[in-house]
Amino acid sequence: MSDKNEGAYRKGQVQVHFSPNPEHLPIYANVALVNTISDDVIIGFGFVDPMLLAELKPEDAPRIEAKTIVRIAMSRTNAKQFLKSLQDAIERTEINHAPDAGE
Repeated sequence: MSDKNEGAYRKGQVQVHFSPNPEHLPIYANVALVNTISDDVIIGFGFVDPMLLAELKPEDAPRIEAKTIVRIAMSRTNAKQFLKSLQDAIERTEINHAPDAGE
C-alpha cells in the first residue's frame, strides 16, 4: 500500500478501504506464531515484555509464554495474498529506512 492508498487492500481490480475508527487503534505485537489446520492458516500475535527477555539467560527459560493479543484465521488463498502485501510493504519501508537492527 502506498501512502495514497493507506488503509486499502487491492485484489485484482477491486479495492477495499478500511475507514479510520478511533476505537480500533493499532495493537503492538512483538511475537507471532503461524500454524495450519486443513486449508486454513492461523496466525497468533502476542506480546512478550522486552524487559523480561533482557533479564533472562537462555539456560534459565527454554520456553517463554507470550500474552496472546489476537489469533487470525484465513484461507490459504487469502494468506498468500496477505504474504505478498506484507512483502511489498516491507520492501517499500526498506527503501525509505535502514534495515531492522535484528537482520
